[in-house]
Amino acid sequence: MMTDLTFSLADVQAITSQVVKTDERCPIHDEPLSSFKNIEPFCQICRKEQILQDSKNLGESAYKAHQLRITTKVLTLDSILYDETIENATFENFNYQPDSNEKAARGQAGRLAERYLNGEVFNSLFSGEPGSGKSHLAMAILKVLNSNCKEPVSCLFISFDEVLSLIRDSFNNSESKYTELNMVDLMGSVDYLVLDDVGSESGRLKKADNSQTYATDFTIKI
Repeated sequence: MMTDLTFSLADVQAITSQVVKTDERCPIHDEPLSSFKNIEPFCQICRKEQILQDSKNLGESAYKAHQLRITTKVLTLDSILYDETIENATFENFNYQPDSNEKAARGQAGRLAERYLNGEVFNSLFSGEPGSGKSHLAMAILKVLNSNCKEPVSCLFISFDEVLSLIRDSFNNSESKYTELNMVDLMGSVDYLVLDDVGSESGRLKKADNSQTYATDFTIKI
């Protein structure tokens, strides 16, 4: 180790000995420009300032990337969807007929989005028949919040039945990121959370005689 360090210092000294001062001067610092091999003459003070600025820019860029990852990028990177078409859902591409229940639902969902944007804190429950557009409108609200909040926020869309399956699968897979702890932590850490189709998983637990079923202890715990 000591030999390598000595060699490295000697190598640096050999390089710096080839840097020579020229008769040209820096117009900013009025210092002699330095020359090294085929590199154009440069001001060492300017070069140091540039290195410091580049380092600062890199740090700011990394910070901004981190902030985006824990806010606006959460929706696309961490959401768990049962129906992948929901990923592209917006208010603009929500189909409805004039004077229909779907049109009324769209208008109400838009008003909910406005209230959330204005800083109101409350929960919303969507209920209705399958295919009535609940998931589409819920994602549309998240899209509005993700793009228009004054400060960056984290939004997450979770297909509840799907995440339960992923958590169950993680019991036998030590490499899975979808552990109960990770998923509960993720869902509990975001600013706005949609839990899609809560309760639908009990429909897959029907008894042979079609008698009433209830959510399992596992589902209730999650």
